[in-house]
Amino acid sequence: MKRLGFLMVMIFVIYVVQYDIRYGTLPHDKAVAVNTKPTKESFREKNSQSDVLYLTVKVKAGDTVLSIVEQLAQDSVPVSIEKVVKDFKTLNKGMSPQSIQIGKEYKFPLYKRT
Repeated sequence: MKRLGFLMVMIFVIYVVQYDIRYGTLPHDKAVAVNTKPTKESFREKNSQSDVLYLTVKVKAGDTVLSIVEQLAQDSVPVSIEKVVKDFKTLNKGMSPQSIQIGKEYKFPLYKRT
C-alpha cells in the first residue's frame, strides 16, 4: 500500500513539474507586446549621457535585456554582452539588467550590423 501511495505521489509531482515547464504558473498579460519594429520616431539621436541609439520598450514576462536587444536587432547582437550591459546601465541611470521588472518601460540600446 505504501508503494502505491509513493507511486501516485511521484506521478503527481512529475505531472506538476511538466505542466509548470510547459505552460508556466505565473500570470502574464498577453495584451502587453514588445514593439520589435522600431520606427524613425522611436529613435533618439543622442542620449544626454551617451551617443547610444535606444528604444523604450515595456518588458513582458520572460524577457531579458539580451533577448529584447536581439529582437530589436532582428538577429544576434553585433557587439559583446559586456557592451550591451554597459549601454543598458548608461541609458537607465545605472540600473542592473538583472533588476528589470515586468510591465515597466526601460531604454534598450539599438545596434546596427556593420
